[in-house]
Amino acid sequence: MIQTYNFAEQDKVGKMGEQLILKHYNTLTDETGNKYHARPTRMSEQLQGADIWVFNQELKDNYIEVKTDTQIADTNNVALEYLIEQENGDLQIGCQMKTFADFMMYWSYPTNFVRFWKPRVLQPYLLTWIKEDKYRTIKVINENAQGKKWFAHCLLVPVSEFDKLKFVNNFLVSMDIVESVLSE
Repeated sequence: MIQTYNFAEQDKVGKMGEQLILKHYNTLTDETGNKYHARPTRMSEQLQGADIWVFNQELKDNYIEVKTDTQIADTNNVALEYLIEQENGDLQIGCQMKTFADFMMYWSYPTNFVRFWKPRVLQPYLLTWIKEDKYRTIKVINENAQGKKWFAHCLLVPVSEFDKLKFVNNFLVSMDIVESVLSE
């Protein structure tokens, strides 16, 4: 199955997810009253697969990669990008395999529900599922403003199975923050 997306439109939606997570963490304090501080990552950090850096005196710092899933409600699948294929056939590992981020966060757009996990813990499962051909894969065509195309290969893991993994957690973002992000 191949789906086509306009990268500029998808990037806008992705930026909304990043804003959601930034605003969420910048409103939090831990049990001892320490405030969280979140900022967008620097370009060098982005190129390694992280969108946000979060700091808290008690927890120290963590990098977060944010994905905004606009299809999860319709498909009941979590789409996990594992491979990027350029139009000329060159291959690169996808975000689930390359990120150095401490946490992967998936926002179920446009709700207030966010799933999160440690990518390094998911990677062996992802490789096993691909090897065993356990779940369906899709190729998503992305095209930028210059007409350059590339394919994101994604494994579609049913939400019902994904949420059984003991290391997959979730949290709810304030509806005020969701509404703020959606209205910007």
